[in-house]
Amino acid sequence: MKSLQKTSFKANLLVFAIAIALVGCKKDKAVDLSGNYTLVQNRPIELNPKGQTAVELVVTAIEDTRCPPNAFCALAGLAKATVSIKDMGIAQEKNLTLYIGYNLPKAQKDLAKININGTSYIIQLRDITPYRGTDTGEKTAYLMLSKL
Repeated sequence: MKSLQKTSFKANLLVFAIAIALVGCKKDKAVDLSGNYTLVQNRPIELNPKGQTAVELVVTAIEDTRCPPNAFCALAGLAKATVSIKDMGIAQEKNLTLYIGYNLPKAQKDLAKININGTSYIIQLRDITPYRGTDTGEKTAYLMLSKL
């Protein structure tokens, strides 16, 4: 009987140790940062997902050569925003230039693939305001972040 109790105790102890190891190794799921973001030029926003490293997004430059409203232009023009993405945990920064407009050359894209806290996203420039020639308000870029 003692032999059976020792074996049972050892088996239970082994099962308990394995369960603790599995729970201890469980990875936290990455927080999905997908969404629409409005960034005024040179005003950073911080994405601080619970339990993960903070990331800072800032639009450092906006240029707009789109044809003004009610004007006749030979070319439609384009607008571009330079976006800085800073991973605060590893002090790494990535700069992207995103474009919007008609007939963009292949090298000029409105979206890019980025990595935030080990998760892949597509960042896309959706719009820039104010529209050239209207001069109403601060230069603002509208970005969309989509988890892959």
